[in-house]
Amino acid sequence: QYLIIAQQQKVGLADWNGKVLIEPRYDGLEGMYYHARFIAGSNGRAGLIDPAGRVVIPFEYDRVANGPGDYIQLWKNGKCGISSATDGRVLLPVDYDKIEGFLGNTVLTLRNGRYGVYRNDGVVVLPEQYETITRHVFPIVERAGKWGWLNSNFEEILPLEYDGIGLQHSIAQSRKGDRIERWEWRGNRVVPTELEAKIFTKDWQESPYWGRIKGKWGLFSASGKSLLPAEYDYYKTVESGGIVAVLRKGSQAEVLNATGQYLSD
Repeated sequence: QYLIIAQQQKVGLADWNGKVLIEPRYDGLEGMYYHARFIAGSNGRAGLIDPAGRVVIPFEYDRVANGPGDYIQLWKNGKCGISSATDGRVLLPVDYDKIEGFLGNTVLTLRNGRYGVYRNDGVVVLPEQYETITRHVFPIVERAGKWGWLNSNFEEILPLEYDGIGLQHSIAQSRKGDRIERWEWRGNRVVPTELEAKIFTKDWQESPYWGRIKGKWGLFSASGKSLLPAEYDYYKTVESGGIVAVLRKGSQAEVLNATGQYLSD
């Protein structure tokens, strides 16, 4: 709809018919993705104007840029905030170290070493009290050395009480002391509660892992199904000549192939 015009190293705006809407007086102009607004630069400062040249965001910022969604991101003195591109209202003050688009209509913020989550309109979703918020569809959060797990609506799946949480696909693995458990996104446990340790292996389907229960090793699928009972004193993956694992139960050794079949005793 609009053309940027230039004269004597200044830029302005015209419509497609060549009618000048804004005389060339700015150092730079950049159109927005979603609105008839233009990021403009003048005398080393940046602001936002509409096609008639009316100032929407005053020229008092070091940088103005397209922000998350249809909002404007502002920088001043090394800090950032966001404003409405429609009317210039400040939605988050220029007081943050980092603001990034997150899930849906939310932004992830960092201020004074603490992360939080806000809606694009400035409403708090998660208060700024976390040392870590991961950028997953189901975020993992950490505060004071304890970890929790949230769904995509930022509702609690696992409380903030674990020593560690990791994700593989949509399955979370939690650690509390020596106890390791796996969970699906509804918060249902998918592995034995007494699992003490696990080691992932790529040899079989479903990303199975070796798990130890009461000092004995077994093999579990990603969904927690027992593939081999936890009754072995020792295992070793081989990946040679069709052999996947060598197991030992007491003095008896067993050899498995890639389909989990015993080749010999």
